[in-house]
Amino acid sequence: EYEGVVVNSNVFEINVIIVDSETNVDCNEWDLNGKWLPVGGDNTVEPNTMFIFEDGLRYTVYCTESCDWEALGIEDAIPTPLEYFYDYENCLLTTDLNFGNYVTWVTQFVCDEQVLRAYVVETGAEIIFYRPGYDISQCDE
Repeated sequence: EYEGVVVNSNVFEINVIIVDSETNVDCNEWDLNGKWLPVGGDNTVEPNTMFIFEDGLRYTVYCTESCDWEALGIEDAIPTPLEYFYDYENCLLTTDLNFGNYVTWVTQFVCDEQVLRAYVVETGAEIIFYRPGYDISQCDE
């Protein structure tokens, strides 16, 4: 689906450029900001966690019953003395998990940018996120 992947790697830098082969849209034109729900392991589990990416910070919101994800926001995020910074550049989403721990994903937006596929750079493991209000069962990309 995607072509034009260029990786230059050393201790200090990883550059990845991914261009959609059908639309020639650079992934940097996609918008990561906002609310994202992770898909459960069996793709049917109602999520109990939402991540909000805004202004370089990742917020975590938990909800266990009758969750109206669209109504919940940063003010509902768990209080924490630690800040989870993130950087989104050249299709790479890097999250600072604190204490020298980072995770970096190569990202791919599908289904009209309502679904985010993220692949862990170190392992290749995939995690899928979707926007609140979007019916993930409708995405077949």
